[in-house]
Amino acid sequence: MTSGIKNAIKILLIVAALIIYWAFFLREYSDWTERISLAKGGELEVDYVFSNKVYHGHPHVFGWGGDDPRYKLTFEHPFKRKITWKGAHTPIILDVQDNIVYLVVFDRETDFNKIRFKFYKFKDNWHEISHKEFPKSIAKQNTWLNKGEIVDSSSSDFNSSLTARLWLQLEQNEEYYESKNAEIPWSFLAKYEKIYMPNSF
Repeated sequence: MTSGIKNAIKILLIVAALIIYWAFFLREYSDWTERISLAKGGELEVDYVFSNKVYHGHPHVFGWGGDDPRYKLTFEHPFKRKITWKGAHTPIILDVQDNIVYLVVFDRETDFNKIRFKFYKFKDNWHEISHKEFPKSIAKQNTWLNKGEIVDSSSSDFNSSLTARLWLQLEQNEEYYESKNAEIPWSFLAKYEKIYMPNSF
């Protein structure tokens, strides 16, 4: 085999690898900074980075790619220590209780038939915890909201919100996928707010 043919094969392999990367692995990124409200007052400045695979084609005709989300949150709190969390699930609560940072994520990726909340706390490192360890007094969505959106317990659709579903799990041990189609009684929500979060709305 001549050196010219060998070089041509190398070039073809490189081009093929680049096409495969572009078609199946190329990601698009966005980043921003926002201040989120904490349940017991105060704010936290958070730097966000979000990425997902690039979608190719037309969504109504033919296409591939997309999905495979990746999230990264970076913030300083408490004690001015920089903390970073990275994961594949949507962060919906980032808050602090007794100088411990807590995080709740919405997991649709592991099993779409069993969508659930996952709970973490930061103590030298991130540790996944049971929902029974998560403080009920900070269970209010404060991140990954639409611009200008706030969680309002007096809103007519509050009983279908992620916050309401989270309260149900914290109080009655019902996972999101077990209750997602059930109507949450307003009496239950009012009682939860009165007991655990009287000054958070």
